[in-house]
Amino acid sequence: MSKSTVKAFTLIELLVVISIIAILIAILLPALAKARESTRRVQCQSRQHQLIVGTLAFAADNKNQFMNRGRTRYAHSTDRPSSYSGSSVYGDANPAVDYPINAWVDNYLGVDRANALFCTGSLSNDPTRSPYTGGYVDIYMTYQYFGDVSTKARFANITWKSDVPVPSPQEVHASSKTPMWSCMTFYKVSSGKYVGHDSPDTPKEYTGQNSAQLDGSAKWVNTDDMERFGYVSGSLAFYWMAYR
Repeated sequence: MSKSTVKAFTLIELLVVISIIAILIAILLPALAKARESTRRVQCQSRQHQLIVGTLAFAADNKNQFMNRGRTRYAHSTDRPSSYSGSSVYGDANPAVDYPINAWVDNYLGVDRANALFCTGSLSNDPTRSPYTGGYVDIYMTYQYFGDVSTKARFANITWKSDVPVPSPQEVHASSKTPMWSCMTFYKVSSGKYVGHDSPDTPKEYTGQNSAQLDGSAKWVNTDDMERFGYVSGSLAFYWMAYR
């Protein structure tokens, strides 16, 4: 009776197979990460397109006046704090409620604010800026809104750079490329960390931001085409698309 021979891989053959798999993983992982980030970028653009369409619809219903927060803290704030009621621009708010942008989302977009006012890039991985955490539940968002920036006094906590003109998107001669929305984008001067679309509070600089313009378009803007529009002295530097 002949004995059957059991064939098996040798140790060297196994090591070769494992090495090939490791090389393939090393090649594919960066490509997968790039594809995932590209998908997030497109999702964010789509979300900002929704925002600008709703913004223009609001203006059409309100004698070409864009929604206005009156006096607020930052470009990424949604509210009109009563503590600023003494400000000359407090009464500009439209809708004239405590949270003008949140009210606008309800009335014009008809979706949960978590699905409208938050960037879908890597920034969404930052647990401190989740729509269900802290002030981001109602006060803040991870997009910046500039549709009501007709005066440097709009933001209580941001000093507008003297060499950057106020956009005034409601003016007749406003540039069609005036930024209306963008991903929240700033640099933490004190810690050296970046907060933006693809930089969730890390030392690695963001590569750009999505931005929606007055003409209704939404596009990706590289860092070379961005500029600092405002700052908190010694603390934060805020960026938007350079449109002039």
